Amino acid sequence: MKDTSPSNDSRTVPRTPPNLLYGVEDRPPVWTLAVLGVQHGALLISSLMATVFFAQALGADAAQTRSLVSVGLIAGGLASILQATRKWGLGSGYFCLHTSSFIYFQASISAAQAGGLALVCGMTLAAGAMQTLLARVVGRLRTLFPPEVAGLVVAMVGLALAPYAVKSLFGLGREDTVIEAREVLVGLGTLAIIVGFTVWGKKGFRLFAILLGIVFGFGSAYALGVLPAGMGDSLRELPLVALPQIVHPGLAFDPAFILPFLIAAICSSLKLTGDVITCQKINDLDWKRVDMASVQRGINAEGLGTAAAGLLGGTGLAASSSNIGMSYATGATSRYIGYATGIFFIAVAFFPQPAYVLSHMPVPVIGAIIVYAACFMIVTGWSIIMTRMIDSRKTFVVGISLIMGMSVLVAPEIYAPLPDHFKPIFGSSIALTAVTGVLLNLLFRIGIGDRAELLLSSANASGRKINDFFLDLGGKWGARPEVIRKAAAAAAELHESLAEQGLSRGEELLLEAYFDEFQVQVDMTYQGEPIILSQSRPSPEQLLEDDQAFARLSGYLISQYADTVRLETTGGTHRVRMVFDH
Repeated sequence: MKDTSPSNDSRTVPRTPPNLLYGVEDRPPVWTLAVLGVQHGALLISSLMATVFFAQALGADAAQTRSLVSVGLIAGGLASILQATRKWGLGSGYFCLHTSSFIYFQASISAAQAGGLALVCGMTLAAGAMQTLLARVVGRLRTLFPPEVAGLVVAMVGLALAPYAVKSLFGLGREDTVIEAREVLVGLGTLAIIVGFTVWGKKGFRLFAILLGIVFGFGSAYALGVLPAGMGDSLRELPLVALPQIVHPGLAFDPAFILPFLIAAICSSLKLTGDVITCQKINDLDWKRVDMASVQRGINAEGLGTAAAGLLGGTGLAASSSNIGMSYATGATSRYIGYATGIFFIAVAFFPQPAYVLSHMPVPVIGAIIVYAACFMIVTGWSIIMTRMIDSRKTFVVGISLIMGMSVLVAPEIYAPLPDHFKPIFGSSIALTAVTGVLLNLLFRIGIGDRAELLLSSANASGRKINDFFLDLGGKWGARPEVIRKAAAAAAELHESLAEQGLSRGEELLLEAYFDEFQVQVDMTYQGEPIILSQSRPSPEQLLEDDQAFARLSGYLISQYADTVRLETTGGTHRVRMVFDH
């Protein structure tokens, strides 16, 4: 047997890309660490809008809103610190911050309407526990939640926010049903500032677009008289430093809400998986494949953070992708910045004034921020869907699931007659989208095998036939198009090489393809002479002087397409196995 797969790299520390000033294992100077921690913390504070928006939609009073914000700060800081470590089976070991998430918004609203904040906290605690269990089977979830389903659920999170966001943008709250011109000006002006800095602003302004929008929103709300009366006096009366005033509502559990919170936990885990993989890629110049152990530890840390949020009296957490992007843009991805930011986030909870300001944010300003966030979630979801090849089966999975989810938003009365124990599913557009997508995906998998084969002529090249074979399989499997293109090109190159060199003696040879979400494996079996597989490219001189140089060039091209290539020989039968990481 001949194995031409690349040798395993024995290094334990990844090679830092040259564009990074501080790689994952580098420890910046103390003052640099402090500045970076505060900068990321300032960006992360704007993500607490998920908590503020939840409190506003629920009609929570000022004290309860401040309590939710304080818990979000403490739990988010704790999860960020745990994520940066690699001890006790916790933490991906990368800079990956956490904060309150819109992923849990609809499940939390439904639970609050059924059992108050106590049920929200209890089910959030349960969601964190479920997430730690999900870490053990995260690889298998890719079968139930392929990218087209996971992406659709992420997009639905943004779509589910739309009714609340638009009402808030125009100043309409739970009790305020009158549209006022000054509130519309504040909302649209804040949205214009955030979008403007995001699209046209320079790097620094673009990173802090939300914070700049909040500053403008408060300023315009003050100028137009939209701020609550006496807010300034109340703010001055608060102490500079004090223990967090947490109003704990208690803990309650209801089995009927396990599914909505489980779906939220799965979505959060899948999102974190993508974030950790991104961290792996940007921190390792030689990155080739996913480190699933790191992903599993990361999900454990996030689950523990969400459980802590529920235990303290708050809502669920998720990773902040914007902070990962900011770390890469600034060239500082050290995991020690995660420690610094987590400490800063927890420290802010001991300063009552920031929590008070966030809890009294004008409704139109909140609406503008939620519209901005919803746009990114919708587009992110669709971009995830389009990373895979879509055939007619996938079209119906996405289309029907989307329509069912939207039905909850546009015609909720359809599901009103259903028994109460069905309400957590049919009362949530996200839950109904996810359940419909999973069931349809399982249904349409009937008749699709994970393995397929094709008989080819040993004498004539069949590039078009091979390409059509892989395109058809890629659509059925929902595989990444770039991986399918590489597999088709490698198989066509191999078949052409066998035909031109006359290495295959039988009339036919067998092409087999196998897919398991993590890799595409292609086997070509034939009888005759072994093909020459090479990891080195023949020089121009060798191509002119060596009769076997062209054969080695073909073998070299095949090796470059695939992540692993090896030749297995039994008697006169040869099998070339090519593996493509997915």
